[in-house]
Amino acid sequence: MDLSNPPTLVLPHLHAMALALYFCPQATQALELGVGGGALKRYLGSVHPNIHMTSIESNNGVIQSCVDYFHLAPGTIIQGDGQIEIKHYHCLDLLFIDIFDGHKHPDFLKQDAFHRDCLDSLSQLGILAINLLPEHSGEIDDFQQLYLRLSGFRPLCFKVPGYQNRILLCAKQPLLLPEYATLVKFARRHHLNLNYLVSVL
Repeated sequence: MDLSNPPTLVLPHLHAMALALYFCPQATQALELGVGGGALKRYLGSVHPNIHMTSIESNNGVIQSCVDYFHLAPGTIIQGDGQIEIKHYHCLDLLFIDIFDGHKHPDFLKQDAFHRDCLDSLSQLGILAINLLPEHSGEIDDFQQLYLRLSGFRPLCFKVPGYQNRILLCAKQPLLLPEYATLVKFARRHHLNLNYLVSVL
């Protein structure tokens, strides 16, 4: 976290995840599974205060750290299992998934049922952003094929230069990147660094 400007997105992969806002500019309801250091929660509270953001985190130690060190108020993060909690949400405009069990994704992140529940939680125009750390090159293609099968549309994929991260943006509708000039204007308004994301066809 940038102590001089807490809402700033410091980690590069978060700039790609925040691109979800471009595809759902009228968003009012957002959910994140895996709070990390609370960066997206602080960011959205700054650039889009009209968005109600619910955060779910399974690790109580992470929650307490967010309160103690990362400028999040007590009670603003729900302790729970994302695999279970996602079943209780519907009509989400934005869904951010950034879940790790140690340095790996939990097993349920590789199960079709979880991703079906994620899509079911979205509104018709909702956007799902997933941060992935693939173990091999074919894993991302597997995820893309999964969402193509579940939604009928291939997700957008971004890599983060110099990092293992791959970000998928998924929806119940086709997602097309705008012309670069349009994207630059959006990035400037939302304090995003386009150097942190490269589209993967």
